[in-house]
Amino acid sequence: MPKVSVIIPVYNTAKYSEECLESVIRQTFTDLEIICINDGSIDSSLHILEKFATLDSRIVIIDQKNQGVSAARNAGLKIAKGKYVGFVDSDDTVTPDYFQTLYETAEQTRSDLVFSKLENKNDGLEKNRVYDRSEILQIILPTYFNGDLLNSIWNKLYLNEIITAHQIRFLPGKKLGEDALFNLQFLEFTYKMYYIDYSGYHYRTVNGSATRNVFVQKYLEDAVEFFLEGPGNFVKENINYQKLQQLKSTRFVNYTMSLVYIYSEPKNGLNIFQKVEKIRILVNNETVSTVFNETDIAKLFPSFGPYQNQVFKSIGRKNVLKLYLFSLYSYLRNL
Repeated sequence: MPKVSVIIPVYNTAKYSEECLESVIRQTFTDLEIICINDGSIDSSLHILEKFATLDSRIVIIDQKNQGVSAARNAGLKIAKGKYVGFVDSDDTVTPDYFQTLYETAEQTRSDLVFSKLENKNDGLEKNRVYDRSEILQIILPTYFNGDLLNSIWNKLYLNEIITAHQIRFLPGKKLGEDALFNLQFLEFTYKMYYIDYSGYHYRTVNGSATRNVFVQKYLEDAVEFFLEGPGNFVKENINYQKLQQLKSTRFVNYTMSLVYIYSEPKNGLNIFQKVEKIRILVNNETVSTVFNETDIAKLFPSFGPYQNQVFKSIGRKNVLKLYLFSLYSYLRNL
C-alpha cells in the first residue's frame, strides 16, 4: 500500500501538465500513487498522461467523459489506496520535497490533517504547532470564511482513513466552494491537525483562463445561494448565529468585491460594454444590495483602505461606472 495517493484531475491542460507531472514524479518522497483523471480533454492531455505512465509505474490513469473537476477528484478518491491523500491541479507544480515534508509532519505529529502556507499570504494563524479538537472548532473553523487557507485542498495532506470511513466527497456540479465544502466535511471528523510554516505548492494563474471561466460559470449566483442557504449543521452547532452571520457577510463582501475587479480586468476578453453590463448585473442583485447596505463597514472591515472603502460604497450605491474606473485604475497601477 502506498503511503500517499496524489490525485490530479486533468482537463485540457496539455500546455502545463508535463511540467506538473515532472514535479510530482521527481519528489524526494517516492512512496506515491499518482492518480491522473483525464476528464474528457479534447487536447493532447491524455496522450501526455499515457506517455508518462509508460515511464513511471506509479501513475494510474482514469479516462472518463467530461463531468467536472469534482467528479474527477471523486473518481480518484474511489480508488486511492494511500494512507494519506493529496491533491495537485494539472497546471500547477510542487517543490521536490513537498510530499516528504507533509508526510513526515503528519507521521511525527500523528495528525489527521497537515496544512501548509499559501504563497504570499499572511493568514495570522500560529504556525508549526498542533491544533487539537477544541482549537479546531474555536480557531480553525472560522478561518473557513476569512480566506483561502482552509478553502484550498492543494496545500493539505489528508488521512485517507477519515475520507473512506465517512465517504467524504466533492459535490458534483458545484462551481464555487466545492473545495471548502470538502474541507468542512473533513474537519467534522478531525481531532488533530498541524499547520506547518512551509510553502511548497506553486499555484499557476493562467492568463485569461480563470477570468473567462468566471463569465462561463454562474459564480455570483453560486455565492448568493451559499450565503442564503448557509453552511450545514456542523458549522451552525459550533459557531453562534451572530458570529456566523458576520463571517458569512465578510466572505460574501470580499468575494463580491473581487468579482468587480475580475469583471474590469483589461485582458478578460470582454469589451467595455460587456464589462459594464456584468458590473451592472452584480450591483443590482438583490442579495448584494442588501448585504452592502446593511453591513457596518467600519466594524467588519476596519483594515480597509481608501480604495476598498470606495469600492464597497460604490457597490451599495450601484455606481457602475465608478466601480469600473476604480477597478481599472487599480489594475493598471499594479502592473
